[in-house]
Amino acid sequence: MEEINIGSKPRTLDLADSTHSKHSVDTVSDSYASNSVLSTSAFTNDPNYSSTEVNIDDFKIQAVIGRGSFGKVYVVIKKDDKKVYAMKTLKKDMILRKNQMANTKVERMILERLNHPFIVKLYYAF
Repeated sequence: MEEINIGSKPRTLDLADSTHSKHSVDTVSDSYASNSVLSTSAFTNDPNYSSTEVNIDDFKIQAVIGRGSFGKVYVVIKKDDKKVYAMKTLKKDMILRKNQMANTKVERMILERLNHPFIVKLYYAF
């Protein structure tokens, strides 16, 4: 089963390519952390953003904090800076089977653009 992650800083997620796993990372609530994570071809207006690609291997999974029909949400720690993030993974085969591609793309687009104190921010998607 392939997984897709949708995370919290701006970034490119090509859901049309069903041959690769996709991942993304969001920030965890204040009780866990104050940052969000994940993205390969990321683009951002943040002057402090590094162009180095981030992938699943850059994070250490700590715990599962949520489960749903299409995937799981994990608390993860980014290995290089030790910051805590939430990582959402989606089962690509389930999204395709249930015809949820459009909804998944819209969710990612909203998380990329939204900046609100009560909603996690997408930092990376891969």
